[in-house]
Amino acid sequence: SWRRAPEGGRGRGSWCGWCLEMRIGENVDEALADEEWRCPVCRDICNCSGANCLRAKRNLFPTQQLTHEALTYGWPSVAHYLITTAIV
Repeated sequence: SWRRAPEGGRGRGSWCGWCLEMRIGENVDEALADEEWRCPVCRDICNCSGANCLRAKRNLFPTQQLTHEALTYGWPSVAHYLITTAIV
C-alpha cells in the first residue's frame, strides 16, 4: 500500500507511505480511504526537512533528518517525537 500516494495540496506533490507514517504518524491506507483527508502541509502540520518547509513561517526551526533520532528514542514517528518533547 505504500506504493500508492495520497495527493498533497496544490503544488505539494504527493506523500509516500513511508514519509506519511514516519514524519507525520499517519497511515497511508487510512489517508487514501478518507475522502476528507488533507495533506499535512494544507493542515499546517508539516515537519519535513525540505528547504521550503513551511515551519519557518511559524518561526520554528527546520527539523532536518529526525527520523533516526525519533526511532532511536522509541517514538513511532517524528510528529510524536516533536509534539511529546514540546519541540513542535
